[in-house]
Amino acid sequence: MLNMAKADLYRLVRSKGTYICLAVMFVLYASAIFTDSFAVISAGYDPSRYFDETFKTDMRMIGCNANYYFLMIFPVSIILLTDFSNGTIKNTLSSVTTKTKYYVFKFIAVQIVSIFYFFLGNTAYYLVRRLVYGSDKATPAAEVFSVLLWQLPTFIAVISVFVLMAFLIRKPAIFNTIIILVPSVCTITIGIFLEIKKTRGFAERYLVNYDFTNLYQYIAASRSTSFHLMVALISIIIAAAAFIAGIKLFNCTETIKE
Repeated sequence: MLNMAKADLYRLVRSKGTYICLAVMFVLYASAIFTDSFAVISAGYDPSRYFDETFKTDMRMIGCNANYYFLMIFPVSIILLTDFSNGTIKNTLSSVTTKTKYYVFKFIAVQIVSIFYFFLGNTAYYLVRRLVYGSDKATPAAEVFSVLLWQLPTFIAVISVFVLMAFLIRKPAIFNTIIILVPSVCTITIGIFLEIKKTRGFAERYLVNYDFTNLYQYIAASRSTSFHLMVALISIIIAAAAFIAGIKLFNCTETIKE
């Protein structure tokens, strides 16, 4: 396991993907600070849906944490999919560890790196913006980090599903394409439900608010502890289900697909 950790760390440090991910994070947050607004990767973000004039700009940007959906493709590819693409997983499983231990290790490794990026980006943004604009234009730090902690279970659930999909797909190009297309498919599907009279109420109440893009906003804007607890519980269940399903499915499949 120690050798696997060293190999993953080496790949993270040497991979261009790591620096592309950090560069995109920098551009997003730098543009948000420079314009004193928010910055998003995907279109359709509407902060007025959840945030009123009582919310400062930094909290609206915290509501944009769906950006990490796209950014976390990089650590999944570097830590996990590289093993499949270069064939090293076959040697690892035959001489070092079992499939279950391998899955658990990679799951934890991807989660740790992804969570590190999540807090690194948000913390750096908050501190730099506070330094630039002053504390009067900043949300209290305790409130910001409370929101980040409430967003974390959703973030972990998404990464858990990423890991599951990566183990099932195993092809970096296909994995990246599917992950990138999913938000568009969800948006189109929700749009269709909104156009149908019989499903409009259901879509407005559930699909719109609980779409992962809007959910980060909803969590950031909501002051309801019961809502936060409900979302956290559902996210934990999804993460656990993805984790268990991933282990079961990985153990039932061939190590390398021909």
